Amino acid sequence: MRTVGNPHPARTVQRAFMFVDYENLFDYIKHHDAQQSNPETKASGLLTAVSQYMEGMRVSLVSSVAYADFATIGAVGQQIQQSLYLAGVEPRFVPASLQSNASEIQICVDIMNTLQSQRDITVIILVTGDRLYLPLMKFCQQSGFRGVVITFQSPDPTRSVEHS
Repeated sequence: MRTVGNPHPARTVQRAFMFVDYENLFDYIKHHDAQQSNPETKASGLLTAVSQYMEGMRVSLVSSVAYADFATIGAVGQQIQQSLYLAGVEPRFVPASLQSNASEIQICVDIMNTLQSQRDITVIILVTGDRLYLPLMKFCQQSGFRGVVITFQSPDPTRSVEHS
């Protein structure tokens, strides 16, 4: 039996998990924004833009999680959690008082778990302020996933990925 297929098939929709190092993103915006506006508003706008861009690229966000010690962000911490939740991003509390880089470690653990348990996911998106997570993204790619890092910091071409 012979079938005739579409010579220009539509691109398939890829499924993605988005991980947000919200603590680092918030701090980066707070300390580098020349306009001195609300970091939470800028971060929210960035996450909305990322979601819209991925949708345009035919990437479906299956899950979005933002990591921070929201209590240390200050009086706006509770409002940030609520706005994240309403935007479809799960706020995940990670206590920085136990370890200063607790959110980084939790993100790495959760991404590694996702790589092992979610075989229908093809894209891992990581949004951060100035942390590059290069070894983690390299591992994602070696494991057959597309790793996307959205950051304000470009990689230093003089540094090796192995030493980042």
